[in-house]
Amino acid sequence: MATILLVEDEELVLEVVRNLLGLNRYQVIEAHDGYQAIAICEGYPDTIDLMLTDVVMPQMNGIELAKRALALRPKMKVLFMSGYIPESLRQHGLTDEMVLLPKPFALEDLLLKIAAARESPGFS
Repeated sequence: MATILLVEDEELVLEVVRNLLGLNRYQVIEAHDGYQAIAICEGYPDTIDLMLTDVVMPQMNGIELAKRALALRPKMKVLFMSGYIPESLRQHGLTDEMVLLPKPFALEDLLLKIAAARESPGFS
């Protein structure tokens, strides 16, 4: 069973995505912001296979979070999600090498993007 660190500042979105992932046999660790996610990366004793994070969040955006988290867990893959159009996310640091899941999304899209992110070479 793969472990996913889900980082989302909107409670309703967090709950829905957590439930979708759980129903599809992923172990989910949730964080409400980037700082909580970093603390989890530092302290979680087992492997975290993938971090699914919103791009636009208060205090620390998902791109900055990913850079910090990957410094702690270099083998972890990252999947970004956002309701903003990709062009506007470039100002937050999104590049073409990063796997992005546009919100809103269907379960099928979520599972396909997770598979794509897990197969991607990642970024640095």
